[in-house]
Amino acid sequence: MWRTLGKLGQAAWLCGNVYEAAAGVPELLVAARERRSPGLLAVGSPLRYFAPIAPFAIGATSVALARKWRTGNKTAIVASAASTAAAVGMTGYLVRTVNVPMLKGESTSDEAVARWHRINYARIGATALAAITFHWATK
Repeated sequence: MWRTLGKLGQAAWLCGNVYEAAAGVPELLVAARERRSPGLLAVGSPLRYFAPIAPFAIGATSVALARKWRTGNKTAIVASAASTAAAVGMTGYLVRTVNVPMLKGESTSDEAVARWHRINYARIGATALAAITFHWATK
């Protein structure tokens, strides 16, 4: 059960990150600043679609990896845990430095939007690596 929940959470997280990159979510938030109410849970907030999957993407993944530690492929377990932690760290940085100011309606520079995209591409890679190594680790 934990493996399935972890896989679903990771797939949703990866798809969400790819969607944000393809749709240009930071640009959409900046463009809609005049028409949307500021707030972390206001319309357009990524928190609305990421908050429900976080327990699965992080929690279920962690439980499944911990349960496989004694019998599983330790290299794959460590790789999955490390890449998940890297993706979580990048997410935290982006939320703190770019997303929250945008969602609160504060001005955001073009450099912040460009930084968001660069880090999001790295986050997509880390999330994809986490999903692949999670599959290997929990076979």
